[in-house]
Amino acid sequence: MDAKERTALGARVEKARTAARMGKEAAAREAGISAITWKRVEDGFPVRDVKLAAVLDVLEPDTQPPVAPADVRTASDDDLLAELTYRLKRYTPVGGKVVIPKKPPER
Repeated sequence: MDAKERTALGARVEKARTAARMGKEAAAREAGISAITWKRVEDGFPVRDVKLAAVLDVLEPDTQPPVAPADVRTASDDDLLAELTYRLKRYTPVGGKVVIPKKPPER
């Protein structure tokens, strides 16, 4: 991340913190980092990735990847194994030639 990107991120962090009505010390305490590190983020100075992640976790706690709903069909182990087997066989040389087998039947 270059200086311009850090400065822009710092401005967004400060805006999100003030919108949440948090002081720098309180936000830093919640993130488990020092207030000086928090200030460095807002001022656009470099910090370790884990410290930056802690800042973002405080301001955006619901940014975890969504979990698929129970009614959405996901691939079964058999489906995944069939696809993997197909892909491995597709690029396996037989007699010096690459053999492209037929795709496994759809379920």
